[in-house]
Amino acid sequence: MAEKEKPLLGITIGDVAGIGPEIIAKACLEPEIYHICRPVLIGAIKIYQDAKRFPVKSFTVKAIKKASEAIFEYGRINVIDIDNIDMAELKIGQVQKMCGQASVEYIKEAVRLVQDGEIKGIVTAPISKEAMHLSGFKYNGHTELLAELTKTRKFVMLLTGGTLKVILLTRHMALKDVSKNITAEKLLEAIELGDAGLKFFGIESPKIVVCALNPHMGESGILGNEEIDIIIPAVNQARKKGFHVEGPISSDSAFYYAAGGRYDLAIAMYHDQGMIPIKLLAYKRGVNMTLGLPFVRTSPCHGTAFDLAGKWVADSGSMLEAIKIAAKACRFGDK
Repeated sequence: MAEKEKPLLGITIGDVAGIGPEIIAKACLEPEIYHICRPVLIGAIKIYQDAKRFPVKSFTVKAIKKASEAIFEYGRINVIDIDNIDMAELKIGQVQKMCGQASVEYIKEAVRLVQDGEIKGIVTAPISKEAMHLSGFKYNGHTELLAELTKTRKFVMLLTGGTLKVILLTRHMALKDVSKNITAEKLLEAIELGDAGLKFFGIESPKIVVCALNPHMGESGILGNEEIDIIIPAVNQARKKGFHVEGPISSDSAFYYAAGGRYDLAIAMYHDQGMIPIKLLAYKRGVNMTLGLPFVRTSPCHGTAFDLAGKWVADSGSMLEAIKIAAKACRFGDK
């Protein structure tokens, strides 16, 4: 692939007290990355100058002011340097207000860069919601912050792992609040965004299955009325609009069929309903992609793993897969 055809991706380094900086470095040590994209890191370069934390000598980091200044070659990591970390105060593996503030600043800079056309898409390393809240940013995660920064009203989380793709209809909320946050409008939006989003994977007319909320699809209202009152009407409306969608189907069957290839996408009603099958199939390769944004954004399907930070032992598989999917999605998005 010609160099100019490789999408230029901005990779935010996340909460620097977590494993983000390390899994990014490990991913950038994979030669295949430079065959499919042009990666530029967004964060504090001094993090990568800590020889104890990065005990390998096979890469160098170079500070750049603009993405256009980057030189892409194996062993060189380009960093748009945002000098917002006091290394004397940094406590690796701990929640810190400073790190929460810094992680938000990296995301804001990435959004600015993609909006200005300097980069094509964004890959985000994990952030700590607790640290972010300590710094005054009361978001439930990346998704909500990115939606606000881009003024995006309709958006969903798409999870990919192995042969399975899943949209979460509701995201980070207490289980007791899920039912009242499921609406026919939200489900129809998820179907529409999922149908459009799978085109990033080269799937032109995806087959979609919608999971039931209640056991046994509510047993005709005995175990709950959400299927009758909300889910079935939304699915019927989606069919009338021409979408290839079935359901609701009990999630134990829906995920089995989706993973086996009968469906291209499953829509889960709540976070853990969708996350569990993804983690079972691809614990170290799961990726989160936000659909509905005006650009491609992916991230690893795991958190900051503070207990592993600073030890150079964290698995970079999910980060590597997030970069691959972002590169692929950017290329399909240009077609």
